Amino acid sequence: MDQMKEKLARTMLSEDVENTMNNLGFEHEAEFCRVFREGLFLADDKPGLPAFERCKKRLALIEWLDRGVDFGVFPPFGGKIMGFSHILYEGLRTSQEAKMYLYVIANAGTYCVRAPNTLCSESFFGSMQDMDPWGQGILSSDGVRKHLIDFTVITSMKMENNR
Repeated sequence: MDQMKEKLARTMLSEDVENTMNNLGFEHEAEFCRVFREGLFLADDKPGLPAFERCKKRLALIEWLDRGVDFGVFPPFGGKIMGFSHILYEGLRTSQEAKMYLYVIANAGTYCVRAPNTLCSESFFGSMQDMDPWGQGILSSDGVRKHLIDFTVITSMKMENNR
């Protein structure tokens, strides 16, 4: 079984799985299914869903990811944040934020979520590792801010009609 298949992910996060989890008393796991299904699949793929609703679903995922996470503590997180590898966590978090920022810079107030390619976000984390003096991909808050700005500028330039 190929674990990278979208069909497997959709099955594992389905409403049937969520309902079964709730019926068995696994409320946290059921919430995980709902928040990820809505924040990743519905927010990107449901036809006719207004931009505001897409943003609400993405924001719910961001808030779920932030629950109980305090980046102001020392020592900082190691390889895992909320049970996710720190790279997966950062990827989920920043991709959701970037998609929300795109609504602000899109001339029509909306955009096709599939239009921006993934090269930008793939390069984002590779360059974070290059900037980190220890090679772990962990930057200061200023470094993360710079990378988010770079991402939105590059994507904004791609969306300009005269380019």
